[in-house]
Amino acid sequence: MTGLIRGSLKAFISPPVLCSKSRLSSVSPVKDLCDDFVYRCIQPLLELFQAQFYHRSKHRQKYANLFPSLSTLQDDALKYDSVLYEEYQKKEPEFVYLGCFCAWSLRLVVLSMLEFVLLGLENELYAVHELHYVFWYADYLMGWLIGCLIRSEKLRVTTESQALKQLKPKGKKKKQQKKAATELVAKDKVKQQELLFIQAQQCVCRGLLLIIEGLYLEGHLKLPAFEFGSEKLRYEHRFKPLEAVTTPGILTYEKYSETASLSKLLQSESSSKKIFDDSVDHFSRA
Repeated sequence: MTGLIRGSLKAFISPPVLCSKSRLSSVSPVKDLCDDFVYRCIQPLLELFQAQFYHRSKHRQKYANLFPSLSTLQDDALKYDSVLYEEYQKKEPEFVYLGCFCAWSLRLVVLSMLEFVLLGLENELYAVHELHYVFWYADYLMGWLIGCLIRSEKLRVTTESQALKQLKPKGKKKKQQKKAATELVAKDKVKQQELLFIQAQQCVCRGLLLIIEGLYLEGHLKLPAFEFGSEKLRYEHRFKPLEAVTTPGILTYEKYSETASLSKLLQSESSSKKIFDDSVDHFSRA
């Protein structure tokens, strides 16, 4: 399990602490800190893996139960990154260390949050009038994921480029440098494919969001008259498990009302034709 976690960290962001060319990677306390963080990752990741063996209809609740553990993992990542940054600044300043564990844990958390939201669609838990804020929230999480991937790629390229510079182009080391450069290009392609896939998903999500808005403007869909409860109550019930996570912060119903409420849209003079045209543009980009 520890080998899988180390491999995931190295493939995603290649932190200096796992780089063989860093002199501190095998020296205490840097090595001990890295080992400790990896061991702390085992329990929440095991719980995440175990959740996959339940029936698909149970996955959403399993993810909801996991968010406190994943949030704790994020806090641990921040602490370890802070200590490791200080160690590298003191002893090996040529290696840039900028929140590698935080970036890796953030991607894990955002992916879990997004899966939680989308599983509600798969399990047909949402009513028709809830789909608007569900896609709106999914778009927000996809934006976070795209930003995380772009930032992590910049950090990984920086770290591995620094490692390549440590190899003097002579004899065997020249071959090692060439091999490392080839691996760097291969990793770039994999990361670009993942980024393109998420961007395509976001375009589809925005296209569906606009279609829903157009259908409301055309009168094909209508807002319900709540006899019991309210839209605010349903919204908070759907996304309450996400409150356990600090980053990314939860989007409140007040935020939704201010920026994307259907009630405001229906009161405006927006053109349904323009909205449908915009949705077609998003689908075309996807």
